[in-house]
Amino acid sequence: MELHYSYMPEDESKIARAIGRDMDISFKHAILICDKLRGMMLRDAINLLDAVIKLDKSIPFRKFNKGVGHRKGLGRDAIGKYPAKAAQHILRI
Repeated sequence: MELHYSYMPEDESKIARAIGRDMDISFKHAILICDKLRGMMLRDAINLLDAVIKLDKSIPFRKFNKGVGHRKGLGRDAIGKYPAKAAQHILRI
């Protein structure tokens, strides 16, 4: 199945696209992780996902954050969680 994208970059070697379907993860967690990863270099994104799985770094919850507590030392991203299961699935993609 060939996909047609509306955005065509000048340099295809710097772009990565992936699709995951029927994954057993929270849709909201997947949105927040992908928002954080968007625009990152590949090595930085892999390091961030590994840190989330090890519970070293949190993902900022800017949306879907009702009832989520603050985390000490996160600075402007004071509200965050560690969606490790979703991070593992996204790392496999």
